Amino acid sequence: INIGDFIYFQGDFKLTLGDKFTADAYTGIDPMLGGALDSLLRAALLKAMSELNDETTIQEARQRFAKLAKRPDSLPAEERRISLEIAARHATEAIWNQLHVLARTARNNTDRQLYYQLLATAMDPALLQKALALSLTDEPPATTRATILSTAADSSAEQAFDFAVAHREAVVSWLEPTTQNRFFPRLAGPAKNEAMIRKLKDYADSYIPTTARRSVDVAVGQISLNAMVRAKRLPELTAWLSATTN
Repeated sequence: INIGDFIYFQGDFKLTLGDKFTADAYTGIDPMLGGALDSLLRAALLKAMSELNDETTIQEARQRFAKLAKRPDSLPAEERRISLEIAARHATEAIWNQLHVLARTARNNTDRQLYYQLLATAMDPALLQKALALSLTDEPPATTRATILSTAADSSAEQAFDFAVAHREAVVSWLEPTTQNRFFPRLAGPAKNEAMIRKLKDYADSYIPTTARRSVDVAVGQISLNAMVRAKRLPELTAWLSATTN
């Protein structure tokens, strides 16, 4: 099955988008393609392949990003966002620097915020640290600084949380009083290592009143689930995939 000219599937597969659309090798997907659904399906497939570190998908996104960096209108809108997201997630230092230039020179606030947010999606810890460091400067819009940390937490909760705690005074100054107690647990939530639970509880003991710790409890539950999936379910899935494909 050929989804445009970007990604190819062979053999059996099944894809579900929410509870509204399911396609597999038996029902086919060609009759369903078109309009908004086409764009949604393509983006979902490409994002999944990116998260699986499919090299063909990553290289194609990098090539499209190279065109976009030279001429922002070189890609249709429906391809632009997903190409940017994949290239940013798998950024080399050169790509990260190009994204940074796009962020600094963006002509409108929407694009500026998008580019700064994408800088914080890099899987490379060194590049992610550079994005976090940018949040402490006057370069990003004030409203974007907390978003940089929140986005970075989805790539590395440990790195984002440790950075935020180390620079707590600055971080708290960006936040409304009503969100301060929820922000740090939100950073910790995506972690997959239960050691983060102790860090979060230590932080809560120092800075979050006992009457305002619902977000801490939610984050602890999320971390515990993530750790369980990584320790138990992921090996089972890996073994199943290996047995199925061999």
